[in-house]
Amino acid sequence: MKPLISVGELIDQSWDKYRANLPFFLQLSGWLVLVAILNTIALLLYPSVGAIAYHTKFTFGEVTGVALYSFANLLLSPLLGFWVFVSLAIGAKSVIDGKRMSISSVMRETQRRYFPALVVTVLVGLTLLLAQIITFGPALILGAIGLLAQNAWLLGTANILLILGLIASIILTTKWTLYYMMAPYAAILDHIKNKQALQKSRALTQGKFWAVLIRIILPKIVFLLFGILIAIVIQLVLNALIVSSTGFNLDVQQRLIALIVSVLPVLVMIFLNPLFFLSDVLLYQSLTEQSA
Repeated sequence: MKPLISVGELIDQSWDKYRANLPFFLQLSGWLVLVAILNTIALLLYPSVGAIAYHTKFTFGEVTGVALYSFANLLLSPLLGFWVFVSLAIGAKSVIDGKRMSISSVMRETQRRYFPALVVTVLVGLTLLLAQIITFGPALILGAIGLLAQNAWLLGTANILLILGLIASIILTTKWTLYYMMAPYAAILDHIKNKQALQKSRALTQGKFWAVLIRIILPKIVFLLFGILIAIVIQLVLNALIVSSTGFNLDVQQRLIALIVSVLPVLVMIFLNPLFFLSDVLLYQSLTEQSA
């Protein structure tokens, strides 16, 4: 049996392929800049701190800012984020295989695989929701009965079950998350649909809990710490420049700082996302080869 790719190999290979293909990956991940642009416009129109504090009537522009901010973060960001997820997975595989696709080809493949991958992702979400129902359901049902019957013994038992359910929920949710984490990749990379994608993911990860968990988490921690460090330095510098600028009043300063806090994480994630997906696709391929 071929050994599973090591954590060091995941980090090294992901970084090497990322550096060699950075412009390619930024063209795929860069779609998230649309969210940053809309957030920028929304925050420029957003009501000032004074207007919110004193409950003054908002202007049309301020209402537009609130609506635009909600649209960008509650609707556009999840849909566009999933598009980037699918396109980066496809692009990462093509780079890893040494057959890098053109951007237009990746976009066409993303369009074809978006909905099947979305269905599988929803199924994974429903499976994790089932874990919550299984673990918390008995306590909630018993608690409701005890409340209706005004029975202290039932309520006490329900509280005990709730504590046990919390522990069971953490264990079961973690286990099932790991089992089915590769299901969207099975849908995107191997065209496996619906329940079969979940079965494929579980077959790949069954009996390898700690080995897979470590390989999923550690590379991301390394990449994320690198991104956070850069983001903190940039934010501190920009905040210092804004605060030290004598031409800005308090409202303008707070608006600009809010703008930085909102937009900077998106820009950092545009650069970090390819590393995350390269690592995941490398692990998925290694698991597939090991199970062959």
